[in-house]
Amino acid sequence: MMTSIYRNADSVIVWMGEHANNSELAVAGMRHLEMPENRKGLFRPAHEPECMDRLNELYNSLLAFYRRSWFRRTWVRQEITVAGKVLVQCGQDTISWYAV
Repeated sequence: MMTSIYRNADSVIVWMGEHANNSELAVAGMRHLEMPENRKGLFRPAHEPECMDRLNELYNSLLAFYRRSWFRRTWVRQEITVAGKVLVQCGQDTISWYAV
């Protein structure tokens, strides 16, 4: 029954909870890196110290985001696999599942 509901929904919103542990930065980083042209800069052979500090902060915020309990729940996988369009809501921010 639930599979049918998710399959027939116009979109599914995954609620990650309120912002915590610098998740604003994590969401902004995911949104930025969703665009291929923005990913190229990550693979430069060298970065300035300020850039490395910011990348480290982003890395830690992403780790905290992916450690949220939602990612450990087995049954939520059906939401993602059968839904046509998936949006992820964290606090007031919404991003596409593709960005996550």
